[in-house]
Amino acid sequence: MLKQLEKSSSLFWILTGLAFIVCIGVADILTGTELAFSVFYLIPIVLVTWFSGRNPGLIISAACAAMWFIADNLAGQSYSLPLIRYWNTIVRLGFFVLVTLLLPALKALESEKNLARTDYLTGIPNRRHFFELAQTELDRSQRYNHPITIAYIDLDSFKAVNDQWGHKTGDKLLCAVVDRVKSQLRSTDVIARLGGDEFL
Repeated sequence: MLKQLEKSSSLFWILTGLAFIVCIGVADILTGTELAFSVFYLIPIVLVTWFSGRNPGLIISAACAAMWFIADNLAGQSYSLPLIRYWNTIVRLGFFVLVTLLLPALKALESEKNLARTDYLTGIPNRRHFFELAQTELDRSQRYNHPITIAYIDLDSFKAVNDQWGHKTGDKLLCAVVDRVKSQLRSTDVIARLGGDEFL
């Protein structure tokens, strides 16, 4: 489902974000000055920025600051000096922009982390990720006193496939083996590539 959300257009996310902002703003106005809705304005900012990028996120940040300004006015928020209202709006906008600028960096780090733990060819966990998962399972096995099973798979004569039919064919064979093994695994099982033609 997350992949489907990521495929949605920027226009979809901007409109969804604006709808969220209107709902939050209306709730903010109706509840008056006693309840703070400040954290809720971050919801559309995070959604739009995460799924659509920085520029749509900046648009939504500006819209959130504007809605908060309108909600303050309509809810009857009073200040000792009229300029405080504008100062608060600028500070809120600055905070929203900061969140919007930091989210793409966080998403890039998450993506790099996933790439570092995934085999580039087959898309399954690599050696490093497997040993992290294995340690977790070993700890769970010792804690609950239940057995675990590890199977080692080595493709016989795989070098001959590469030598005779080329590396593209060898890569296709590796992917086919992974697809076949994955089709036989339970949802709690894991297959990982150690390297070359070796799998666990």
